Amino acid sequence: CFRARCLAPNGVAFRRSAQVGDRLVDVRGPSYGDVIVMIDPPYKDWVRCAKGWLPITLNGMAVVEIFPPNCTLRARCIAPQGVGYRACMDLDNRLFNVRGPNSGDVVEVEELIGSWIRTPSGWLPIFIGGQAVLELLDELSPNSLQASVEAARR
Repeated sequence: CFRARCLAPNGVAFRRSAQVGDRLVDVRGPSYGDVIVMIDPPYKDWVRCAKGWLPITLNGMAVVEIFPPNCTLRARCIAPQGVGYRACMDLDNRLFNVRGPNSGDVVEVEELIGSWIRTPSGWLPIFIGGQAVLELLDELSPNSLQASVEAARR
C-alpha cells in the first residue's frame, strides 16, 4: 500500500492527468496533513490516487510527501468507553456489526482525511463532541508533520 501526505498549507488540487494545468475543479483535493492512498507507485513527480493525480512539487515546493511502502501509520483509542466504526465520515453512520477499538487499542491507519481516519475495518472519528477519542502516533503526529514540512522547505 502506497500512501502520501499533503504538505501544502492550503491543500492541493487533483488533476485529470500528470499535467499541472489539467486541474479537476469538481473534486476536492487533500488538505494540509491529509494522508491518502495511492493507486500506483509515484510516476516522475506525480502520484495517482482514486480521485486523480497529485503533483509532488509545485513551483519548487514539496506539496506531497510519500511514505515508504513499509511505513505503518497508527492511532490509539483514548476514549474511556472506546469508539465505534462508521461506514463513512459521518458520526450518524455507525457500524454496529463491527466492534470498534477499546481504550488503549491501536489501529492501523490507511487514510487520514480532516478529523477522520480510515482503517481496514471502517472510518473512525478523531474527535466526538469536541473531545479527542483517538491520538495519532508516529509519522501522523502533529510534531512529525511539522518536522516534515520544515524539512521540505530546506
